[in-house]
Amino acid sequence: MSATAETTKRRRSNSLAIVNSERDPSISSISREEVEKRAYQRFVDRGGIDGADMDDWLEAERELLAAAPPIGES
Repeated sequence: MSATAETTKRRRSNSLAIVNSERDPSISSISREEVEKRAYQRFVDRGGIDGADMDDWLEAERELLAAAPPIGES
């Protein structure tokens, strides 16, 4: 798969995760701000090297979703 195709695939995957959580807020209690902060922390932890922003974002979502209970469960 070409780099362009892989980037497009990742963007679509990320968009679907955001759209699905917006359609069904019971999916998780994480906010966009929490994902932004965690993705930025991953960027800093990697030494601030550009080029992996989508990977940082998707991994931040995965980490936070795995740790957060669905809305309504505490």
